[in-house]
Amino acid sequence: MARALQLANAQVKELSWQCSRLDGQIQEQKKQIASLRPKAVYLDMILHSPSLVLTTQIAKDYGISAIRLNRLLHEWGIQYKRREQWILYAQYQGQGYTCSTSVEIRRSDGRLEVKYQTEWTQKGRAFLYQLLKSKGYLPVVEQQMGIMETAGANLLLAFSVSGGHGEEVKEAHAGGSE
Repeated sequence: MARALQLANAQVKELSWQCSRLDGQIQEQKKQIASLRPKAVYLDMILHSPSLVLTTQIAKDYGISAIRLNRLLHEWGIQYKRREQWILYAQYQGQGYTCSTSVEIRRSDGRLEVKYQTEWTQKGRAFLYQLLKSKGYLPVVEQQMGIMETAGANLLLAFSVSGGHGEEVKEAHAGGSE
């Protein structure tokens, strides 16, 4: 009988240790999910649009100008400029990232002129997202979500420190936000 109790206690300890280890893994996975959520939301948002996107629109997503984005892409060896149009370097052509479109411009003297511009596909937009992220640029939406997640984490921490009392939460949150 004593031997059976020893075996049962050993199994309880082993199961308890495994539960503790799994709980740690669950907590780590929750952190990973929280960090990936803004990216998933952003990519879902852009990939569900079938239309072409101007560089200006993409740049605004990142809080920068189209001129700045084009210069960065040029500096990083992604594109070059020919006859007032940005063209992808050979290794990026044929990937389905961009399309050239023509725009008719009526001059003040009545002449009709056709200009070509590069527009990005949703696949190209996703490519730029990964590229810009690797260079430390995040979309404004993702930057704001990071701020909201940080604020939420601070509020949760303040709540747990206070033992769940509302007044202490307000004080702890107000003090921790500076």
